Amino acid sequence: MNDQRLIITSKIVALFIIATLGAGCGSIKEGFQGAASVVGLGGGEAYDGGKTYLEAQAYDQAILKFEEALKESPGNTTIQTDLARAKSLAAAQHFERGKTLSEKNEINGALIAFDKAKSYQPDNVIFVNRYQQEKDKYDRLKGAIQRTVRLGEEANQWDQSLSGLESMKRYESSFPELATHIQQIRQQAAQYHEGRSDEKL
Repeated sequence: MNDQRLIITSKIVALFIIATLGAGCGSIKEGFQGAASVVGLGGGEAYDGGKTYLEAQAYDQAILKFEEALKESPGNTTIQTDLARAKSLAAAQHFERGKTLSEKNEINGALIAFDKAKSYQPDNVIFVNRYQQEKDKYDRLKGAIQRTVRLGEEANQWDQSLSGLESMKRYESSFPELATHIQQIRQQAAQYHEGRSDEKL
């Protein structure tokens, strides 16, 4: 057993020396990182960057760095564990952001956040269902806006159309076309009434 440990230690030292001299590393730390990467112990610039981002709660960036590190050291369980942790934390962070945006009627932003959460944890039923609920809400509102616009443009029921569109203005951040629709309906109503006035003259 002691002989085996001695052999493994010797190999690590040899790899350390090779990585330091062969790669032209400027420091012992760089050489160790290169050797550690070769023997699957972790380390490396990408992995260190991932850890830094993870500590700073910048989880999306941490995920990118850990994925980069995993490409350099496939099968490294340490990196895999840290990557899984970063994805879990990122998913929770995006999910909470989605709920906050939804409460503010910012549906587009909420959809993006919920979609990010479920992309990191696709098996999480809560994340998947919450995204679908927000998507259904978006589709219902979009359909309601289109029907309300047609009410004014095609049926000349401008007052009802304007009233309906005004009631949905709290969703204007997700449907910026609302302001344009309201202006167009008002112009059409004004033109219609001006034409009727001219006819009476």
